Amino acid sequence: MTASIITWLAWVLLVPPAAQAVVPAADFTATPQSGVVPLQVQFTDLSTGDVTSWSWDFNGDSVEDSVDQHPLVTYSAPGTYSVTLTATGPDGADSLTKADLIVVDQPLPLADFAATPLSGVAPLPVQFTDQSTGDVTSWSWDLDGDSIQDSTVQHPSFTYATPGTYSVTLTVTDPGGTSSKTETDLIVVTYPPPVAQFIADPSEGTKPLTVSFTNESLGEITGYAWHFDADGIPDSFADNPVHTFADSGTYTVRLVATGPGGEDEEVKTDYITVTEPAPVAGFVSDVTSGFAPLLVTFMDTSDGVRTQWSWDLDGDGQPDSDLQNPAFTYVAAGTYTVSLTVTGPGGSDTATVVDYVTVTDPPP
Repeated sequence: MTASIITWLAWVLLVPPAAQAVVPAADFTATPQSGVVPLQVQFTDLSTGDVTSWSWDFNGDSVEDSVDQHPLVTYSAPGTYSVTLTATGPDGADSLTKADLIVVDQPLPLADFAATPLSGVAPLPVQFTDQSTGDVTSWSWDLDGDSIQDSTVQHPSFTYATPGTYSVTLTVTDPGGTSSKTETDLIVVTYPPPVAQFIADPSEGTKPLTVSFTNESLGEITGYAWHFDADGIPDSFADNPVHTFADSGTYTVRLVATGPGGEDEEVKTDYITVTEPAPVAGFVSDVTSGFAPLLVTFMDTSDGVRTQWSWDLDGDGQPDSDLQNPAFTYVAAGTYTVSLTVTGPGGSDTATVVDYVTVTDPPP
């Protein structure tokens, strides 16, 4: 009897145990960790383990400030801040506190100011306006450049009694420190200049126009310069000049008066008006009488500048031509009055000749 051996091969399936949750280990970084207000800080979660939620306390008051994983926070007040991150997962939670992690400083003040006016004659009052930034608590002004404090008010007014050039320094202080600003040669104080003023007679008329100028300037004056044609070159150095304007136009007159305290000028824009004279109308013709139909050619003989012509060639009061030298045919016998009106920049004028043209019927 044959013995048979039956071998059972058993395959054993090994199943690993269920995965175990890893307890969180809270960790984080912050960038930057110091600066001046307002300070914006980026927090980055570096926690390990199975984390499903985050709770941040950014200012150490034990109150939750954010649940974001990587929050961006702005610190708006100076101080030193502790930060806590609590990382929570299925198998628990972990907290990490970094004491005094964020240091926020008060920014230094930035001294700045304005002044008005910056120049003038003595005595010159000047108003200074503080334009500094920061939580400024005190002001120190040196207003004449002698390194001695002249005022501690925020917006001082100061009168410069003596001509000269003055530097101004403002020093401001706040909890963050001190800042100074110096404006060198900021204020310029001069002696009073003369006051230039004048009148003219006449101030308008037709060309050529002769004008007498009367100087009414005030103060200690050593010289005058008159400008009549805006070319930048003085036309007279006399006290009371007489000037003839040969061309039509509108003229600006400028008087510069100079004295020990400087100079002053008066400018009168478009002060003198010179116009073209009105034209003087006149005319002739090649013939003044004849048989109908009579062709007459008229010629303008007017004087002066003219730009328009209006002819009444038959005495009916209606214009018959606007040409300068028209030709006109008289078809009916009669006596005709002729008028010419000429117009130019200076005005208009009319010449009328009564019964100027005589037209007769032709002989049979």
